[in-house]
Parts: sequence; C-alpha cells; structure tokens
Amino acid sequence: MTTLSKYCCPETLKDGYKFSASGAYINPADGNLAHYNDYIDSLPLNDPPEIYGLHGNANIKYQDIVSNDCIATILSI
Repeated sequence: MTTLSKYCCPETLKDGYKFSASGAYINPADGNLAHYNDYIDSLPLNDPPEIYGLHGNANIKYQDIVSNDCIATILSI
C-alpha cells in the first residue's frame, strides 16, 4: 500500500511530480505528441531500482542472478 500510495495520489496529476528521487521520472507538462515522444526518448534505457522504490544494491543482486544463470547455462551445454 505504501508503494501504491506514491503512484496513485492526487499529486501525480500535477506537472513536474517526481516519481523518483533523482527526478528522471516526472509527470511531464502538457504538450503535443512530439513533446511526449521527446520525454520518453530522454528516459534511461535501463530502469534504475529507485523507480520501484528499491535500494541501489537491488541492481547488483539482479546482475548477480543473471550472471549465475548465464554461467549455469553455458556449463550445462
């Protein structure tokens, strides 16, 4: 419920509402289609853990799991 309250509240309807501490994910101001496309293009390709409310170490653990799965697949061949 804590996470949901961050994303489902009246403040999210205001321009510039920050969904993450870094400010990379905000509620963009009204504009035309090109304005929204530019905003989407400016977003990071890989979502940082902060957007999900997780600590930065969550990304390290994720990469560890993926690496171990990759090595296990290679060894099983």
